[in-house]
Order: sequence, then structure tokens, then C-alpha cells
Amino acid sequence: MSKLTFENVSRYYGETCAVADLNLTVSDGEFLTLLGPSGCGKTTSLRMVSGFVEPTSGRIFIGDADITNVLPEKRSIGLVFQNYALFPHMTVGENVTFGLKMAKVGKAEQETRLKEALKLVQLEGLVDRMPRELSGGQQQRVALARSLILRPNVLLLDEPFGALDKQLRDYMRAELRALQIELGITTIFVTHDQDEAMSMSDRICIMNHGHVNQIGTPEEVYRTPANKFIAEFMGQSNILPANIVGSGGKMVTIRVAGATLEIDAPSYMDSEQPEVLIRPERISLQPPKGTGAKAKVIDKQYFGSLIEYAVESQDGTTLSVTAATNNSNHEPSEGDMVMLDIDASAVFVLPQREASHRP
Repeated sequence: MSKLTFENVSRYYGETCAVADLNLTVSDGEFLTLLGPSGCGKTTSLRMVSGFVEPTSGRIFIGDADITNVLPEKRSIGLVFQNYALFPHMTVGENVTFGLKMAKVGKAEQETRLKEALKLVQLEGLVDRMPRELSGGQQQRVALARSLILRPNVLLLDEPFGALDKQLRDYMRAELRALQIELGITTIFVTHDQDEAMSMSDRICIMNHGHVNQIGTPEEVYRTPANKFIAEFMGQSNILPANIVGSGGKMVTIRVAGATLEIDAPSYMDSEQPEVLIRPERISLQPPKGTGAKAKVIDKQYFGSLIEYAVESQDGTTLSVTAATNNSNHEPSEGDMVMLDIDASAVFVLPQREASHRP
């Protein structure tokens, strides 16, 4: 297995920039996700690695080998598409071994590798089935086995769960992640689904308009987003105006949503009215007693394990609040008055200058 490196890689279509000056290293055995909205450049980046799209400038390496101008079939890369691209007239076994046949691998070696690949994806008994006789999850495993049988140095996954229903998608992403860890294969995963990225990745590379905005662990990009776009894109968020009402040392006192909180003062804060991020799960709703910030519940939605509230504070600020149904001491109803219990450590001051990359 090998690390994968993008070195100053850009891709233009005429005057339109799809990917701009991408510098990124995916470590040996790492599971890295390219995440972002449609048109952000993530699939173009993946296809430049596969060789199906040629960079306008820059170089791509696997290990120390420059593969920028190497033919796709010579790159030792496995690629799994969203639609699986199985041959409908071929059996499972024939689909999985197709690449080996094109590479003129001997029959005995094909059979040995086929057994290994089908065992990895738990499809040993389905070697003679046709694709139409398989479930969506089984077809996804066939596509994965077809890539793994080539023993690639790098595995590329282009939204492979897009055609599955939610329950099967959740199951398959856990299965795939476990298999990737077992094999230790360097993997790039493309998705626009934040939950997939958060649950599967070692690191997430968030892209927007062809630029990398932030690279970090799931916890880093969720808790300390590099800019407002990431704060809004990664899950639910309350992005609120705050006022600094006091300061001392490395701490500042802010007023936000009617609450007064003492928080750490980041070095980049240079405004008396910063925007702050507070995740909905870091606010709790308590009975309206004492002198804390009061609010009114204006909406309540039940989602089984979670309850999502919309509340309006006395200063007119609307906030989202999420509570676990089995972990709530106070479960107000729509129209009730509540007190906002905001954890000061949950308040993150957003950087005011847009960052193009945070390593």
C-alpha cells in the first residue's frame, strides 16, 4: 500500500476552474473523505487520481512514483462507482474476475483470487448468480470485490452508497470501513453526505468551489470549523451574533441570545461583535427558574431518539436545540417558556476571514 499525493494540482474546463491548486497527502492506509456540495471539485479530484481526467497542471504521486501521465490501467487503483457498473450478462464470478482477464492473469490465479475476494465481501455462495438476482447491497459488494481482486495500492470510492436505502446504507458503510481497516488500503471516499464522512473517515477534506477549505479529523472540522461555510455545512448549527461586554486576560465575556457567558478569546478575534457557533446538542432546556436567559418553544419535532426544538429567546434570537429523548430531565411542549442552559465551552468564535486551507 502507498500514500497518495496531490502536488499543486488544478483542473480547468475552458475558463471554469473545477479544482484549484490542490495540495494534499493521503497517508498509507488512511481513509480520507472528500466532502462538499455538488460542483465543489471532489469527483474531479477523484477522477484525476484514476486517470479518467487529466490535470491541467500539477502532479499526482502514489508513493514516490509520478502517475500524472500514466494510463489508468497501469495505476494500480481500484474504483467503485455509485451505479456499480456491473455487466448484466455476466455472473458474479465473471464480473469480479473481468479485470484479471483483461490483464491476462492465468486461470488458476484468477480462481484463487476470486475465492479470496468473495470471502472478503461475504459472497462466497453467490459466484454463479447474475446481477439481476442480487440485492442492492450484494451488487455493491460485487463492485467492491471487482476492485479489490486487482490488489490495488489505492481504492477510490465515488459515492458508492447513493443507490441504497438508508438502513442498508448504514450497514454497508460500517462493513466497508471494517474491511478497509482490515486490509489497510489507502482509500479516498467521495460523498456529499456529512454523516457518512463523519462516521467513516480518519480525516475529512472539505471542498467548496474547487478549493480546499479545511482538512482535519471529523471532530476537528465539526468542533472548530475554519469558516462559516463549514460551520453551516457540517451538521446543524446556530450561528449567532454576539457582543463583547467584558474582557480580562485570555477570556472575554460575551452576550449572546440573552445569555452572558465567559469564553476563551481566540487569537484571531478582532471584532467587538463576533459571530459564534453553538451546536444544537450543546444547549439544554431547563424550567424557567432563576436569572438565566429565557426563551419560548416555538416548534417541537420528535424523531424517535431525538427531539428537535426551535426556541425564540427574549431578545428575538431563534435557536435550534437537540435533546436525546432518554436523556432529558425537562421535556417542554410547544408554547412553553424555558431557560437556556448554554455550555460556555461549546461557544466557538468563527474566524472572520475565509480560510482556504487549515492543515
